[in-house]
Amino acid sequence: MHKAIRAVLENQQRLRPFAEAAPPDPAPPEVDPLAELERRFDGPVPVRLREAALAGGADELARRRARADLRVYRGLIRDTIACLRALRRSAGPAAREPSGRETALMAQLAWYRERRRPPLRRLLRQPRGSGSAGAHHLGAVDRGGGEA
Repeated sequence: MHKAIRAVLENQQRLRPFAEAAPPDPAPPEVDPLAELERRFDGPVPVRLREAALAGGADELARRRARADLRVYRGLIRDTIACLRALRRSAGPAAREPSGRETALMAQLAWYRERRRPPLRRLLRQPRGSGSAGAHHLGAVDRGGGEA
C-alpha cells in the first residue's frame, strides 16, 4: 500500500471515535428570542417587538436608543463648537459684534443641547445595576452645564 494512502487511513482510524460522538444537544427554545413572536404572528413580526426581542427586552432597547441619541447629539454639539471657533478665528480679534452666522450657530448649539436632555434623562432614570454603565459620567457632564 502506498505511504500516503496508509497515512490517510491511519488518520481516519485515529479520528473515528470523535466522529462517532453524539452531536451536541440543540439550543433550548428560550435562547431564540424571536421564536415566541414568530409563533404568535402569522405574518411578519412588528418591528418594535422584533427589535425589543433582539435587544433583550424593551428596557435594554430604550437604553441602547438613548445611548445612540446621546452619541449623535454629542457629535453635533462638538461639530458646532468647532465651527464657532473656526468662525471666530477667521473674523479676527477686531470683530466684537457677533455675525449672523455666529448667531445662527449659537442657536443651533442651544437647540442640540436642549434635544440632548430627554435621552440623557431616560438613561439616568435606569437603575445603575441594569447595565447603564457610564450614565453617571454623562450626568456629571450635563449637570455642570459644560460642553458635551
